[in-house]
Amino acid sequence: MWTLQNPSQHVTTGGVISAALLHVLVARVSYHVRTILFSLKILLFEKKIKNDGTLLKPHSTIFKLLRKMEVADLQQQTRKNNVVITGIPVTTQENVYAILEKLASVLGVEYKGFDISTAHRLRQGSAVPGKNRVPPSIVVNFVSRLIKSIWLTARKHKKRLSASEINRNFPDHPVYMNDHLAHKGDFQRSGSR
Repeated sequence: MWTLQNPSQHVTTGGVISAALLHVLVARVSYHVRTILFSLKILLFEKKIKNDGTLLKPHSTIFKLLRKMEVADLQQQTRKNNVVITGIPVTTQENVYAILEKLASVLGVEYKGFDISTAHRLRQGSAVPGKNRVPPSIVVNFVSRLIKSIWLTARKHKKRLSASEINRNFPDHPVYMNDHLAHKGDFQRSGSR
């Protein structure tokens, strides 16, 4: 049976597809279907308004919305291999890669430095008076969606993950791992103005 320790083995001897590979395949198919549907909508829209050129002038609302949709799609495409990790406190002179190595050990995933393209902390957000300050998230860009999927699947199988499991000096706060999604709020707010 396929294990998280061996990402190169994708199929069991019985021909059953692994959960990680199935997740990647479903993601790829759904992405292509969304892309095709989006392209068809644009083509139909352009065909409908071809006779009236005023709608696609650079200052028109429709033109601006189309541009924002393109930008949002490009942002999401660039983040397809990214994961955001929240809940890990900041230390002085920290090494994000050492934190990821320890996290991999806790998750039971084989850590290979070359599987990670880049990793860094996001900037600290402004503190809200009277609220606890949340440590800035860590963004990890994996070299492939398969590796990303292996890490996310391992995190999903570990029901509770605490920062103290990564470093015993950290508080017992939960650690979360999620896809790094583009902010849709900016696009939605611009459409409602």
